[in-house]
Amino acid sequence: MHILLGVPALILAVFFAACEVIGTYEFLHAEQGSFNYIVGAGCGIAVAVSMLPVCAAFAWSDRKWLSGWLWALFCLSLACVVLAGFSRTGTATDTAQDARAQSTAKQTQAKDEIPIARKEVTDAQLALTKARSDATAKASDKTCVENCAKILAGTVTSAETELKTARERLDTALTKAGTEPPPKKDSLASRLAAMTWFTEDQIRTFQPLTVPVLSSGLSAALMIFSAWCFGPLRRTQNDRSQSVQANTQAVDLDEAAEEEAPALAAPARTPLALQFTGPGSELVEFASDRIARTDGAELHMRDVLTEYERYCRQQDMEPMDRTAFVRELASLCQRVGIGVRVDGKDAYLIGAAIAA
Repeated sequence: MHILLGVPALILAVFFAACEVIGTYEFLHAEQGSFNYIVGAGCGIAVAVSMLPVCAAFAWSDRKWLSGWLWALFCLSLACVVLAGFSRTGTATDTAQDARAQSTAKQTQAKDEIPIARKEVTDAQLALTKARSDATAKASDKTCVENCAKILAGTVTSAETELKTARERLDTALTKAGTEPPPKKDSLASRLAAMTWFTEDQIRTFQPLTVPVLSSGLSAALMIFSAWCFGPLRRTQNDRSQSVQANTQAVDLDEAAEEEAPALAAPARTPLALQFTGPGSELVEFASDRIARTDGAELHMRDVLTEYERYCRQQDMEPMDRTAFVRELASLCQRVGIGVRVDGKDAYLIGAAIAA
């Protein structure tokens, strides 16, 4: 069941990480103009955001200081990715906002030109009326010669031209005000502002953060989940195989003991060194010195670990990793005929005891 969940989680984690890497590369490459160390480092940081939580989770059991350092690096890397994503997606938001502002400015300018054009038409009409009145008055005056009449006629014609031009400007302003599209409203920001306590400007500011934060967070979380799915699966399979083998060996040893030993005989203790002839090691020395075969006894692995740590302190040795010690000791004991029983999270050595 674990693998059925772990495989799609791993695929999704890789997909989200790839999206972040591609987006980071495109943005930084366009900003830098060519591939350089900044572009490469940005892509590496995007990959590290997905891997650092997994490394920190595995380091937590043995090296807590290393795990803390990895989590700190994860926070810094995530901040870099979020800033890059904010700059990348914020450009589109800023462009849309600038387009709305320009549309509003054009519409306002078109509406402001209409009163000015109407005033110009009115002034041109008054100027034309005055020019015609002056021309009529001068034409009836006997002192006005031929050149004077031509000048007055030219004044009337100029006034008519000014009136025509003013009317054309008014028509253009009215047409522009009618055809200029209204600014496109940010409907999403308006709805969110109506349902929350945020303003539209705040929503437009933080909206670009949504995609990069979700992408990086999902990639890291799914990577940890997939690692968690695969880890228990391997441990469960190993525990089951070791449990079956230990139970079989324990049954064989019990049957042999019933046939060979009398019912009231004292339990026999046999050092492991008499049975094991493999290559020497610290583990073999410990087992030969501190563990003895004892028919009918059952030794908890926790007691073995306590005795092993005491043995290492006495011998001034660095102890093995606990997981590796349990695994190697179980393999060693099975080779010399001591069974291993696993009960949930507890493990027992069957037919063994701490040597006196």
